[in-house]
Amino acid sequence: MTPDVENAVISPILPFLFLGNERDAQDLDLLLRLNVTCVVNVTTHLPLYHLDTGLVRYKRLPATDNSKQNLRQYFEEVFEFIEEAHQSGRGVLVHCQAGVSRSATIVIAYLMKHTLMTADGDTEMVALTAKPMRLTQP
Repeated sequence: MTPDVENAVISPILPFLFLGNERDAQDLDLLLRLNVTCVVNVTTHLPLYHLDTGLVRYKRLPATDNSKQNLRQYFEEVFEFIEEAHQSGRGVLVHCQAGVSRSATIVIAYLMKHTLMTADGDTEMVALTAKPMRLTQP
């Protein structure tokens, strides 16, 4: 990870939705303080860090960090996971390794479907709350 990414902190996007990186996903105390008990892991290789505790539910989207990766194929299942968590009062962390590409794409797609914002508005909102950021096309 680059120094800017390493210093990034978990970003609240909506009151129940957070964008983060590998380090955030490892920090169980942070997750519980934020009421995050559901985690979307958008990687093929990072562990589901707290699965054994029974305190966190996981959804893995096995995506690689390259321009050929099709994230659209995961949208409906991840939107359902996020909505179920939201409706039950749980917080959700969406993360990949650095928290700037795959996870941001999932968050923006969710916002486009579940808010009245446009793609430009959602991208701007996420970019303003989650710096630094590099976006990929789904």
